[in-house]
Amino acid sequence: MLVKIGFSDTPEVISKIVERVIGAKFSHAYFVIFTTELGTLVYQADASGPSLTSMAEFRKSHTIVYELTPAIDLSQAVSDSISKYIGDGYDYTGDIGTLLEDVGAGKRWADDFHRPGCENCSALVVRTMQLARDPVYPGADKLVAVETDPKQLFDFLVAAAKSAAP
Repeated sequence: MLVKIGFSDTPEVISKIVERVIGAKFSHAYFVIFTTELGTLVYQADASGPSLTSMAEFRKSHTIVYELTPAIDLSQAVSDSISKYIGDGYDYTGDIGTLLEDVGAGKRWADDFHRPGCENCSALVVRTMQLARDPVYPGADKLVAVETDPKQLFDFLVAAAKSAAP
């Protein structure tokens, strides 16, 4: 199994609002899982919570903007994350808190609004990266899942890739 981290856009109004607030061309973070048995899958937190879907189905409603290769192999962490988070809800209120932080509301709101047991898209990716062991994902322990928006996650991954480059 090969894993990449993707960032996408949708034509939905909420997607455009998120993009404007975070200053990005995308509003969604997810994992792309390449398997020989099942084809290409997407592991994401969407409106129904963490879920797996085929890439073909995902592309019907999302435009892929970036796909990045993680600094380490996340195959085991993604498998562990699927077992741990599939069936949880989506953290709508946490999204509100993160957006309040992003627009400079003067306080760390994400923790106040976060619903325990629920994840949003970038929090699911961060928590999955934090599940990585042997080796751990470099710097992932410093990320606060509920406070990390997709643009911050993207910037973290790009910076990590640059620092790891020879």
